[in-house]
Amino acid sequence: MYRWCSYCQKFLGEKEPLKDFSITHGICAHCKKQMKLKAVDCVEKSKELGAFFSTLRDTLLLRKSIEASEVVRTAKKLGIAPTDLLAGVIQPLLYEIAELQNRGQATVIQEHCFSQMVEQIFYEIEKGSKRQIKSPSRCDVVLACADGNYHYFGIKFLQEYLEGQGVRVATLYPSCPFSQVLDYADQTRARVIGISVALPLHLKNLAKEWEKALPSIKIPLELVVGGQGIRQMKRPPKNFRIYEGDPREFHEFISSVLHRRKVA
Repeated sequence: MYRWCSYCQKFLGEKEPLKDFSITHGICAHCKKQMKLKAVDCVEKSKELGAFFSTLRDTLLLRKSIEASEVVRTAKKLGIAPTDLLAGVIQPLLYEIAELQNRGQATVIQEHCFSQMVEQIFYEIEKGSKRQIKSPSRCDVVLACADGNYHYFGIKFLQEYLEGQGVRVATLYPSCPFSQVLDYADQTRARVIGISVALPLHLKNLAKEWEKALPSIKIPLELVVGGQGIRQMKRPPKNFRIYEGDPREFHEFISSVLHRRKVA
């Protein structure tokens, strides 16, 4: 389930059950402290967000048409930040269609059509952003797709959020050998690598490569793994950190890693 603040419309992350792609409402720490809005405002905002989510879900499942620019405008009108739109609205729908495809209830064409709209949403968001898009010579985090994984929206979601928080991010997609990701992290002096895995097989291979590479890594480096492949495994490997789907927690982890570097 996907948690949202009913007051400020911020995405708060996921909670069990992970295969339930519906929205549940609560209140974030900031709004709980401020409590400026009335309960009736909270109810209305929750209804508006639910209707917006349902519209996009119908686009996905019923093959209805909607312009990406309209999606971005509506989100802005509802007070939904671009990063929250991506992580808390679009990403759940992508997870859902992946599950439906696994059960034979959705077609590849449906997934492709929705993915094209998501690409356009990225374009609309980047078009309205004032940040310069460039490949950094130094970065804090390298985000990449596991070798054989061509689903790169997840790391683009994270890139959008982390750059908005001032984190220097490099993204490598759609698929990249892990040895080359390690080399790139070394070249850019990154401290954290985030890998997206689509299948349990990607995760198993990555775990073996990480264990093999550890003795030769000369600088402190953290590996964080997330994606659909994590969800499909009952017992994910424990030799790296698991990304649970909350970009704020990931940002906090990165901040703690960078702080350790400054203290050292």
